Amino acid sequence: MPKCYGLDFRKKILETYLNKEGSYQTIADRFKVSLNTVKRIVYRYRETNQVITYVHRSGRRELIDDSGKETLKKLIKEKPDLTLREIQKKYKAAHGVQPVLSVFHRVLKLLKLPYKKKSLFAQQQLREDIKKKRRISRMDGRIQSGGYHGIR
Repeated sequence: MPKCYGLDFRKKILETYLNKEGSYQTIADRFKVSLNTVKRIVYRYRETNQVITYVHRSGRRELIDDSGKETLKKLIKEKPDLTLREIQKKYKAAHGVQPVLSVFHRVLKLLKLPYKKKSLFAQQQLREDIKKKRRISRMDGRIQSGGYHGIR
């Protein structure tokens, strides 16, 4: 994609037009630019009263702005083991907007915040009722009956 013309160059073209030193075509030939470039510079000056370059913002707008990011930081600080779905519900209650889960995942990753629940698997397998359900034979390592189907 070609680069835009500098601000000084744009000002020269505009001054030439405002001083009525020729038509659009004459100015375009003089500065070796296209006719549409001259028209665009003059049009933007009339609309904004400034010699500015137009910046095209491509893509979708962000659903989670700076205040939303602060809300996410606060939610994670209060309860670090929230799931994405829980974060989504709390965010909707606070802001009235419900972005999809992937948006939260992306923003939390950019902010380097954790969002996953802690795994309780290691603690659960130490409980006596779980040990009884598993009835693991120490000799061959296979499950004898019911319950958990993992191999120890």
